[in-house]
Amino acid sequence: PSHADAMAASADGRHVAVSVLGAAHVVRTADGRGVALRGFAGQLAGASFSRDGRVLATAARAGGARLWDVESGWLQAELPHPTEVVAIAISPDGRTIATAGADSAVRIWPRDLRDPAPPLVLRGHVGEVHTVAFSPDGRRVASAGGTTARCACGAPTGGRRRWCCAGT
Repeated sequence: PSHADAMAASADGRHVAVSVLGAAHVVRTADGRGVALRGFAGQLAGASFSRDGRVLATAARAGGARLWDVESGWLQAELPHPTEVVAIAISPDGRTIATAGADSAVRIWPRDLRDPAPPLVLRGHVGEVHTVAFSPDGRRVASAGGTTARCACGAPTGGRRRWCCAGT
């Protein structure tokens, strides 16, 4: 029997992303028709839709972080990572992406990947980071993993960022 590795739903409820047996699909909820993510391979660890539902961001242990066109299933961009990627989130305004990995770090990326600046790397976790999320206003990023929880202060698209809260 097969099982789903991970799934995510779009904010408008029109699409669901699901990974089964190393393949990932975006399914339209209205008619159940699916589109395969072309070139996706591996186990989906996390997924996040942009608020407008046009872009799907995926985190895959073997495949890194990628951005996909929801309607066609074509790959739009790859976010290079030094280690496995286990969580991903798109900010509410769609301008920023946060990824978390096995290297105990959270990376903050501009959505416009033509920007030559490297991602902001936030460290401080003990062990793998398991989840990452933006606040509803997009001004903070929260992450958790191992025995630590963190949140980054400052607007993700500008200004100084630092870890401003911590828990165990």
